[in-house]
Amino acid sequence: MQYPILKEAKDALEKPSADPEARERAERREIELKLYEYGAATIRAEAHAEGRAYGKQATLRRLLNLKFGELPSQVEARVATATDLDLWLERLLSADTLEAVFSDAGR
Repeated sequence: MQYPILKEAKDALEKPSADPEARERAERREIELKLYEYGAATIRAEAHAEGRAYGKQATLRRLLNLKFGELPSQVEARVATATDLDLWLERLLSADTLEAVFSDAGR
């Protein structure tokens, strides 16, 4: 290394690795940090997906209300637990009835 300060810093960083106990603590800290980061990323991804699903449910519910009026409770329940939201949103464009939106035919 051509910069003495960098060599000194590198030597300081490598010193604890000579002590097995210090190395083990450092490895544990590194593993815990990675687990934390993974968990936080997973939680963010899940929250994002839930938020998107909620937004689609709200949009579908609003558009169904505008097109067909007040929704029956069974339709509200179906939308609240739906996984076919994109399909239903597409069908809504050409559907003449609620039944046509939620029909299992043509899948």
